[in-house]
This record gives sequence, structure tokens and C-alpha cells, in this order.
Amino acid sequence: MEIDYLSVSRKQCWDTCQQQYKYKYHLKVISNKPQQIFFTYGQVIHKAAELYVASKGSQTLEYFTKEILTGNISLDKFKPASKISLPTSYYEKITSHIRQLKKITDFLGFDGDTEFEFKHDLNPPNNTILKGYIDRILKKNEKFFVIDYKTTKTGPYRKDKNTIKKDLQMQAYSLVVRDKFNISGDKIILALFYLEGGNMISVSFNDKTLDECKKTLLETFEEIKTKEPEKAKANVGNHCKFCDYNDICPYYKS
Repeated sequence: MEIDYLSVSRKQCWDTCQQQYKYKYHLKVISNKPQQIFFTYGQVIHKAAELYVASKGSQTLEYFTKEILTGNISLDKFKPASKISLPTSYYEKITSHIRQLKKITDFLGFDGDTEFEFKHDLNPPNNTILKGYIDRILKKNEKFFVIDYKTTKTGPYRKDKNTIKKDLQMQAYSLVVRDKFNISGDKIILALFYLEGGNMISVSFNDKTLDECKKTLLETFEEIKTKEPEKAKANVGNHCKFCDYNDICPYYKS
């Protein structure tokens, strides 16, 4: 099956349903369904945070958020800007989320990179590429700090100090930073920063855990690569209601 690169979200898609992966990344079927609003809102907040840090605070977070929503700044560098309308409930969140972003930026300063793009070969030179973006990465006192902003509302979907230890995304970020900067895993501190409530959950991983993460990612890469498209397995369940391809999937219809 087609795989030009792997990402954590692509692995999660594969693990959820191989048929969904087939539609999205192998056949590259463009869904006719609108993007879910919570995803768009997350993009707005992340883009405002990125621009605010990159500008060293020359303009306020409120300014960048307004410019994005009014269509003066594009969410995607490959697409033209357009006006974004959000439900009233989301506008009510913006003020508190901006406040939390300002708070953490005051604490961290403007050093480091935002939307740090990585393209990492998991097993060079075999072109087994892991790609993604890190919301914020900076180095202080010989340690690296990775921050991932989350707009997830309070509830069971949030990670806690125990479940974050098994979070593949956090492990993958740490793996990339370790290999890129040639440091040990225990010198990398990662944190999920929940903008609703301002809660921060941090974690570090040892090198053994990161090596196991790399092994898991390589196994998934190889599994996708060698899977014949017609043998992609469908996994029918409640998650199908939110799939972009349930209107064309014969397994869901049946």
C-alpha cells in the first residue's frame, strides 16, 4: 500500500481502520464532508501562538487571532486566506485560551522554534520517513523542552500523569529530538499544555522507551508498505460515525 511517509496521526488512522487509511492515504480520496469545527478552531489557536512567538511579541495574540479569523492571514501557507466563522461557544473560549498562551509565553520567553517541522529517517538510509510538527521547542541549560498546546476540553479524553507515559506522539517527538540533537532521552522534557484550565502534564522518556517507540513505528511502516490494498481490513465500530468515508465504505453500509 502507498506510504510516502509515516506520522503519528497516520499510524493512528492505520491502527483504527486499514480501510480508512486506504481511502485517505493510498487512494487519496478527497472527502466531501466539511472539516469538523473543533479541528479548525485548534488550527486558529496554534497559528496565532506560532505567529506571536515568531514575532517576539511585536503584536498581541488578540491581533493575530483577529487577522486569522477575518481572513487576512492564512492558516495554511499553501492555501489562500479566507474568513473563518466559529460558533458562539468557540468565541467565548478564545479569550481564556489566549490568556493561557500569553501566560506560558511570558514564562518561557520567545526563544526556540514554533511549528518545528521534522522529516526524520527512522532507519537511514532506507527513507523510512517520520514527519510532523512540534508546537514549540526550545533549549535551556542543556535540556530541551517540547510543548504541545491542546484545546481539548476537560474530560476523559485528556492525558494525565500516568497515561501520558504511553502517549505515542510524545514519545515520537522525544525520539526525533534525541536523534537530531544527539542527546539522551532524559534530557528532553515534554509537556501537554491544556489551554482550558491552564493545566500542564509533563513527561520524560529514557532511551530504552524511545528505541521501542522507533521499533513500533518501523513495524507499522513496513506493515503498511507490504499490505496489498485489496486486503486492507475494515474495523467497523462507533468510530465509523465520525469517519470521512462512511458514505462510500461498503463495510459501514452493510
